[in-house]
Amino acid sequence: MARYASAHPRAARRLCAFMGFDADGTAGSYRRAGLQIPFVRLDAAPGWRSR
Repeated sequence: MARYASAHPRAARRLCAFMGFDADGTAGSYRRAGLQIPFVRLDAAPGWRSR
């Protein structure tokens, strides 16, 4: 979540607020929130390219 927050600060703040996490904008607070948020990474299968 800390990496996502550095790339998308506004969305990260809103996501944490929506989910009820007390993120103060520091990397540590986003790391703590990230431990509670289930993240999923989607990758294209070999031979397929994303648009």
